[in-house]
Amino acid sequence: MSRNVKILLGVLSAVSLFALGLIVYSIAFGSQSTEDLLVSDWQLLTYGDPPMTIQSPAPLNPITLQLPPQVRRYIDQMHTYAFEEGSDLSIMISTVTYLPEINPDLKGAARGAIVEMRARKGISDVAFKEEPYYLANLTGILQHGTFRHDGDAYDFSNLMFVYNKSLMQMMVSFRSGDEDGQAIRDRLLKSLRISIPS
Repeated sequence: MSRNVKILLGVLSAVSLFALGLIVYSIAFGSQSTEDLLVSDWQLLTYGDPPMTIQSPAPLNPITLQLPPQVRRYIDQMHTYAFEEGSDLSIMISTVTYLPEINPDLKGAARGAIVEMRARKGISDVAFKEEPYYLANLTGILQHGTFRHDGDAYDFSNLMFVYNKSLMQMMVSFRSGDEDGQAIRDRLLKSLRISIPS
């Protein structure tokens, strides 16, 4: 395994572990329904670097992720934000900029995200489909899928882009069969804009 792949997987592991924990905790113990969130006043919010702008039913909070030292030393900057106020919905945005010697690979990142999800304790029956996703002059990868945790079924969407030395990611999850959660997911994806130098 190359150094680039190891560094990439190290970051994806930290992000994926946090995201899956957030998904399961928020949905299991949430008090705010997706129905309430869908009809709430949506805000135009910008996070990370490169800046990722979305319309969101609630603000996302900055999160500090713990990375192994052998991974951290190859990262110039990393920003992670999440909606974790307790609801039937999980939203996470992450941007990572690597040092010049690391070349992030979009397909490798997408594969790594699923590998880390399947390796998560308590997660089973991960199934997904993958397709290219076009946003302005960027081409990303969008993964739509399902998984189970303690017998409960969840839907997830994971969208990733690579630009120069930066990896950008947005993950949304909700209970399977939740039409309001799906509508929120669709609006989040449709609203996404990424500001990169021209």
